[in-house]
Amino acid sequence: MATTPASTQELPGYNSNGNARPAQPTTTAATSRRPKEFEYKIEKSGRPIAVLTLFSEAALSKNIPTYVEGSMIKGNLRLSLGQGDSVRSVTITVQGQFITGVNPEDQLNFIDITKTLWSQSDGAPKNATADHDSSSPPTDEQPSTKFNGKLQGEYLWPFAIDLPKKVNLSLDGRSDGRQASEPFAPPQTFNERTVRAGIHYEISVRIARGRFRLSTQFGYIPTIKPPPFLPLRRLAYQEGTKLLGPHVDTEGWHSQDPVQVQGRIFDNRPVNVACKLYISKPLSYTRGSVIPLYLHLESDDQEALDLLSSPKGIAVHLRRHVNFGILEKKANAKVISYQSTVEDSLPAVWWPSIEENNPPASDRRRYVNGELHLKVGLKPSSDMPLLHVEYFVVVLPFKTTGFVHSGEDVLLKQPVDIATIYAPGPRPVKSAPPGYDLEIPSNPTFTSAKNNFL
Repeated sequence: MATTPASTQELPGYNSNGNARPAQPTTTAATSRRPKEFEYKIEKSGRPIAVLTLFSEAALSKNIPTYVEGSMIKGNLRLSLGQGDSVRSVTITVQGQFITGVNPEDQLNFIDITKTLWSQSDGAPKNATADHDSSSPPTDEQPSTKFNGKLQGEYLWPFAIDLPKKVNLSLDGRSDGRQASEPFAPPQTFNERTVRAGIHYEISVRIARGRFRLSTQFGYIPTIKPPPFLPLRRLAYQEGTKLLGPHVDTEGWHSQDPVQVQGRIFDNRPVNVACKLYISKPLSYTRGSVIPLYLHLESDDQEALDLLSSPKGIAVHLRRHVNFGILEKKANAKVISYQSTVEDSLPAVWWPSIEENNPPASDRRRYVNGELHLKVGLKPSSDMPLLHVEYFVVVLPFKTTGFVHSGEDVLLKQPVDIATIYAPGPRPVKSAPPGYDLEIPSNPTFTSAKNNFL
């Protein structure tokens, strides 16, 4: 049974590379789903003889067509043959590829669908100017005689292709020392400068008349939906009120055991502060939204508490791990070696917790509210075997004047998932008060964990 594609109203705005862009307001649902046409041509003597037309949602496509999981790739192929041409067949192929280089041995297909639009065995195609529908290949109810003549004039073949929801990846005889992979959902288009691997989607037409081939890339976005909000968080968003902290909404927050933050203040005396981070549940978040946070600090040293509870000194980030395979040949054997990249987002924003629903600070405790602002262009979590994208909320050493950290580089690490569409119900909203918000660049740059990818 076909899956109903996600509405563009459930998705952040995306550009044609599968990356996201700020959503533009639309007047009606009909206009937001208005198809956009993309044309690709083969020309001879300045005249197009083959035109591939693809239709995709205008709200998602800018430079190339982009499709959401559950939608069909629709289009048509038009041939304009002024003189008789001996065409044996016309086929269209859709491929999804894992790529680590430009050579064929550096590419593995996880989608490879070929559809014959017409062949000589279908009989003579009708001229498109006479009857657009009659140029389609005959059905079983239409007996035909093999066509051995030449095509001349206009011919039009419409097509519609479904992409699979689950795929497999054949390692083509390569060994990576791991077990065969389970079926996985086709991942989002992925092409980043700092990752030596990518996900590439292509549609191509082959006209069996010499070596005529017409191809273009397209973008793909999987529909990954987080679970619904828990009751009190949902109610807060519905009524436009502040989120309740973990001391009131005990079921709505996830936490680990406190970690001990150790260091020296003013290069004078050692301090030890217990730090407990709460993350709003469920631990799956739509890109373009927020991850609500809550920090509890406890120590006998009031001066240390004042320093570490300063909003500018708390270093909590979204960390992305990308583990990817490199297709290689060693000693006449095909092998796969694995590499990884790690990047951190801009830090979370923080503000003092002064709401009446939170316990008051004492000489031994401080409470701070925070949130991570997720860029709409984040690549979603992916469990593809050769390109595994994972996210974590990490607490790094505090960076505040007068405090010098000693100990681990990562104080706390909590896995989270990044989704592409919103959960049912109200949309999450930012809670940071004016003056505590964080400006996020419109174009994220991926470098290393020492820099920012948001």
